[in-house]
Amino acid sequence: MRRFTIATCLVLVTLCCLWSVSTSAMAPGKETAEADRFAGKLVLVYFKGRDDDLAYTLEKVRVSDLAGEKMLEGLHADTGEDGDWMKGRKAVVMLSAVESLTLYDGVDDYKKAIGPYGDDAL
Repeated sequence: MRRFTIATCLVLVTLCCLWSVSTSAMAPGKETAEADRFAGKLVLVYFKGRDDDLAYTLEKVRVSDLAGEKMLEGLHADTGEDGDWMKGRKAVVMLSAVESLTLYDGVDDYKKAIGPYGDDAL
């Protein structure tokens, strides 16, 4: 009888552990929610304390962690501007340096939003 009780307890503990692991793996994590926020979007990034209105237009953006600091990573978008040497290059920005983010559905949506003003709209 005692062996049966011990075996039953071990089986129950094992099942509880497996259930806990499986439900935490199925639940969407915080990283997933952050990644989904920027999925398929063009992100216009403005920086704090800049007099020159420096802004990045990034695509394929995700949030990462570097030495405990939250970072925004993405590729400079090809917005069709001549001489844009940054297009396609990877950018990593500390979120603490960001003043604001504006999300667009894509490059066409971005161009439509800034209209005829081009870079002067930034």
